[in-house]
Order: sequence, then C-alpha cells, then structure tokens
Amino acid sequence: MDSKKSDGNARENFLTWKLEIPTWLLTVIVIALSAAIAQTSISPFILIVIVIAFIVIGVLQTWRRPVSKQNEIILSDEDAPEYKITLSNVPENVTPALLKIDDREKLRYLDKDGVGEIISIAGNLVFYDNNNKLVTSFPSVISLTFNYTDDDEQKLMERKKALIREGIIAENEDVKLIPVYLYSYTEKPEINIWKPFQNFSIDKVNRTMTIEFLFWGDQPIGPSTKP
Repeated sequence: MDSKKSDGNARENFLTWKLEIPTWLLTVIVIALSAAIAQTSISPFILIVIVIAFIVIGVLQTWRRPVSKQNEIILSDEDAPEYKITLSNVPENVTPALLKIDDREKLRYLDKDGVGEIISIAGNLVFYDNNNKLVTSFPSVISLTFNYTDDDEQKLMERKKALIREGIIAENEDVKLIPVYLYSYTEKPEINIWKPFQNFSIDKVNRTMTIEFLFWGDQPIGPSTKP
C-alpha cells in the first residue's frame, strides 16, 4: 500500500507571489494615499491611479490564489495497483488505510442489492484515529475518487452483451458503470451485500468515480454495473 499527502501548493501568479500584500497593509496604504491627496503637489489623478493599482493587486491576490486540496491522501492496494484511491478533506487526526483482502473472487459473488455485476474491487478502505480505533463518522464531507480501467470497460461491454442475449435488456438500452460498496452486518444472521453508492459522479473523460460521504465502515469498494 502506498500513501502520500499533497499540500496542494502550485506556482502562483507573479503579482500574488512577488507582490503579496497583507490586507491590513493594503488598507493602510490606501488610507495614507487618500489622505495625502489634499497635502501634496502631485496631481490628484495620479494619486487616484496609484490607489486603484494597489486595490487591483489586492483583488488579484484574492482571485488568483489557487485553492489547496486539504489533507489529500492517495492510497493503492498492493493487490490491485491499477487503482488509485484519492481522499480529500480527511481530518488531521484520522488515518485512512486499505486492509488486506484474502479472496477477491469470493467477494465478487456475494449478494447484491440494486447492483448488476461486480466488475472488480479497488480495495477495502477503513479509517483509524490516533488510538488505532475505527472511525465511522466525520465532521465534514469527505470526497473519495478512484479510477476505472480498460479491463473494467471491457467487462461492462461483456455484461451488456450477456443481458441482451438473455433478453433482459434491448440492444438500445444502456448498461452503466457505478461505484459500489460491501455492506456487512456481523450480528446474527450475518449479512454481506453489495450496494450502490447514492451520492456519486462519473467522469468518463478521466475514467474516475467520485463519492462523497459523512459515514463509513469497514468496507470494500469497486466498480460495478447497473443493471
């Protein structure tokens, strides 16, 4: 498993990097220049231009500054290195990890609820606090993005062809890739069932799936089909 953090820093615009001015200092400069208009031989027009220039610099400082990705973490399951799981807005005292999956094929054939076929499994994601205790809820929304592959798309097409042959769908009907998670309830009777995420988006250009959540358990995730 490989994990790394990114501070989200990027090369800034020249004005905001070289001429960065704190808000309080900019305010003082503007007030001082404005007050000097009545006490100087310099043309008021020139002073006004100078004031406007400082205001523009301040606005650029606000508008051009790149937004950093807070606590971005990238994980990769050593048994499925073709998938990268990127997490954003993870609390500082929380550590995500991918647990070892003993039998991926067995997991694929567990019961499903609103899910067609499990295409693959990207990893078994969990979160721990500083005391190594499982964290299942978060103070703000966490964003999770993982990719899907050429092989996933090929399995999707095979799934569609099979459904057409079986008469389940028509040729003009669509079969989609969706992100899913394994819901497990260990009390008697034990339940293990694949469910689709309710809050997600698909980026077909970059071949990624993005999920947002406030609650999480000990659960494998991956791409699946609908239907």
